Amino acid sequence: MKQLMIIGIIVCLSGCIGQQKVCYDNCLLMDTIAEIKVIGGEKKEAKKVIDAAFNRMQEIEKIASFRDPKSELSKINQQADKSLVDVSYEICEILKESLKYSKITEGAFDVTIGSLSGLWNFGSATAPPTRMKIIDSALLVGYEDVKFDINKRQVSFGRKGMKIDLGNVIRGYAVEEAAKVLTNAGYHNFLINFGSNIKAMGTNQWGFPWKVGIRHSRSMNNILTTLKLQDMAVATSGDYEHYFISDGQRYHHIMDPQSGYPVSNGCVSVTIITPSAFVADILSTAVFVLGQKAGMDLIEDLEQVEGIIVTDKDILVSSGLTEKIQVKK
Repeated sequence: MKQLMIIGIIVCLSGCIGQQKVCYDNCLLMDTIAEIKVIGGEKKEAKKVIDAAFNRMQEIEKIASFRDPKSELSKINQQADKSLVDVSYEICEILKESLKYSKITEGAFDVTIGSLSGLWNFGSATAPPTRMKIIDSALLVGYEDVKFDINKRQVSFGRKGMKIDLGNVIRGYAVEEAAKVLTNAGYHNFLINFGSNIKAMGTNQWGFPWKVGIRHSRSMNNILTTLKLQDMAVATSGDYEHYFISDGQRYHHIMDPQSGYPVSNGCVSVTIITPSAFVADILSTAVFVLGQKAGMDLIEDLEQVEGIIVTDKDILVSSGLTEKIQVKK
């Protein structure tokens, strides 16, 4: 279920007075519809570039999928607790940024959460694992035990059974890679919408900043607020995306790396606005885990980062947004 939506997205390929040509297409990736809208240029050429951007996103999925046993990540998870493993440029880049923010957030974001991801298996689970299994899996989480040599592009794990899960970063990284394809082809006005990850570059077909609406996480038919974006990215993490109910209790997919259980701190959703879709994806998860006070403190401490935290009782907006948006509570 998407939380981010494009307000008034209109596919118009012919153009008119005061409006540039638009090329739009979508593709199913990672169980989510990815959409790309490019402004300017000829339709035929723009369509080729959009297809190339989608192909790049598919490459990332094949490399970094946690569930696909044939992916590079799966092979790393099978071998890295035994020996050093050579990794691709893409995995190297993802790990570099992920481990950086694992340190910044003191483990609130932790890529070694794979043992818990596999245990809870929110894709098909209908009941929580046993407490002992959760404890055992949580003991395998710890980014500090990842030995990563960025120059040699090699990685190993310090504990037997450790696993990396890039599910909280792969979409943001894929969006950034798609944006590179578009930019390198000479397109500078475009919008990529990939589930709860958006990259808005330049202006729309009318020459204005892109307008993005954030749906209310507890009333999906209502808009919480709208954002005007230019050369910025947005990512949202929410407790409504993947969950199940067992014995009357709701279990969602955003895990606390330390306890091994879904986060239970009152957060309902977190939206991050920053230039990089990759970083926005990471921080939306990290801030959700940290909770409203520590999470907002982190947002305020980081440069070029703004955020909206929705809790079960309140809505918090970072200082850089308070004069720019109106929030419907």
